[in-house]
Amino acid sequence: MSYTDPLGLDYSATRAGNTINVYARVVLYGGKAASQYRAKQWETWAENAWNKDNPQYKNCDVNFDFEFVGDPDSGLYITADGFWRFREADNFVKVNPSANHRSNVTANWLGDWEYDATPGTVAHEAGHLLHLEDRYFETGGSMRGHEGAMMSSGDKIIQQYIDKIIERKGINCSCD
Repeated sequence: MSYTDPLGLDYSATRAGNTINVYARVVLYGGKAASQYRAKQWETWAENAWNKDNPQYKNCDVNFDFEFVGDPDSGLYITADGFWRFREADNFVKVNPSANHRSNVTANWLGDWEYDATPGTVAHEAGHLLHLEDRYFETGGSMRGHEGAMMSSGDKIIQQYIDKIIERKGINCSCD
């Protein structure tokens, strides 16, 4: 079974046996900083962070599969060849070369990330692409229950995140 946003501006989740696969395709754009090298680096960082503790949903294994693609000669909606590409990917991220730029995601599918983002920043912003909200206060500190968690100021993937990502797709997991 597969659950995908009909507009394509989302991530997908499929279940095969006792494994749930969560997949998101991310196209990087915005000039030479949106290189294929950076795309593969960010893909590795996101997958390592989200899969590091062997996530589970009920009795099912969960695997996060991010596909980052570098497209430095393109803009947001137009390829370098001039073709419309809105349906080409689940998510788009502009690689911003500006110093002191704060990475962000709007509308759960459109990002603007600093070109020298750290592994933790990439993993956190990837969480936004999976429709997770920030769980920290702008003035500092984590919201209760999110201390040390990925969507706060840490690197831990808490069960609440996994549950929300899977349940948003309506997947029933009666894995035994």
